Amino acid sequence: MDNSYLDGVSIVMPALNEEKNIGQSIEMVEEVFKRLELNYELIIINDGSTDATSKIIEIFKNKNKNIISIDHKISIGMGGCFKEALKIAKKKYFMHVVSKNECTADSIEKIINLRTKYSIVIPYTSNMHEREFSRKVLSKCFTKILNLITGFNLKYYNGTVLYKTDLIRSIDFSAKYHTFQAEALIKLLKLKNSFVEVPVLVNWNKLHKSNAFKIENIKSVIFFLIKLIFKKNIY
Repeated sequence: MDNSYLDGVSIVMPALNEEKNIGQSIEMVEEVFKRLELNYELIIINDGSTDATSKIIEIFKNKNKNIISIDHKISIGMGGCFKEALKIAKKKYFMHVVSKNECTADSIEKIINLRTKYSIVIPYTSNMHEREFSRKVLSKCFTKILNLITGFNLKYYNGTVLYKTDLIRSIDFSAKYHTFQAEALIKLLKLKNSFVEVPVLVNWNKLHKSNAFKIENIKSVIFFLIKLIFKKNIY
């Protein structure tokens, strides 16, 4: 472990037009770390928003010295934000929390409390039955296909995964599409790093329109699966 890291958690929170959710998402993170009395930094990236997201972030930043804000005029995507925050993270652990007010404080706290026992903490949604039917089917199919290809038996490949910072920095993964989290996990698990899966609750925001069915995202998933099958730059 690099001794230059400070004990605590670095959280990246990308936000694109989340004026209705970003405030509650930030408050949730603040609540968790107040409970835990744990050092943290919250790296919030306004990823090209055209609404009031940026202004709301600045209001919270002015009141909380643990918040670091980055402003993008043009969106670089969730994976790009993840990598950007990873480069500047100063804490021993690193995780991604969405800005859609989906995560519950109790679930995030549960993940963080396991940080010292495992190199990777992988959450899976225990209330998946409440998710929109089409998204639920898509998620289950994606997970089953990945398990078939890799030989793993994970319940979920996305979400608020917690890593040791030096560990996730030690590998390279494509940040271009939403599959960045799955690629990173597969590479790290193939290297036999310790992990645990933990059930969490998600507040499914039915008002938020998903990008999962956009043509470019579907193409990216297909491309990733092909690359995985032929093990090109995966492991």
